[in-house]
Amino acid sequence: MHECVRAEGVMANIYWILFQLLTFFIFMNVFIAVIYENFNDIQASEDENDILSLKKKDIKAFQSTWAKYNPMGELYMRTLRLPDFLRELPPPLGYQGIRIEDSKLNKIIFCLNIRDHTGKVYYPEVMWTIFHSIVGINDEKVNNCEQIVTILKIVK
Repeated sequence: MHECVRAEGVMANIYWILFQLLTFFIFMNVFIAVIYENFNDIQASEDENDILSLKKKDIKAFQSTWAKYNPMGELYMRTLRLPDFLRELPPPLGYQGIRIEDSKLNKIIFCLNIRDHTGKVYYPEVMWTIFHSIVGINDEKVNNCEQIVTILKIVK
């Protein structure tokens, strides 16, 4: 640039400043375009996940069904009542209105791997296990049983 200024004078300074501004704006636009494209990709993948996400009505249905089985507001329910609870729980969380054999329902409960606390199941554990099985955030045991659950849901 200094040699151009000596040879061409003030026009070299104007050229250099315009060149710097132009390249700055080009690279800035490319940078913004990359960020915008990644944002759109993330937005599209989140929209696909919304299809699988639970609605507020599903969560309310879980709470009201739990309240039917625990009218005093207990956080524990007898493990023996869990199949009946799942039969009364509306889809997609449960099997209300769907005829399902006891053996198939017991396999699903086994695959969910809900902990038994001396003959009782705990509300948050049941809730999160069922929610996670619906949205696909399963632990390893549920992943191993996923094929069984998928087949059983197809059969219903």
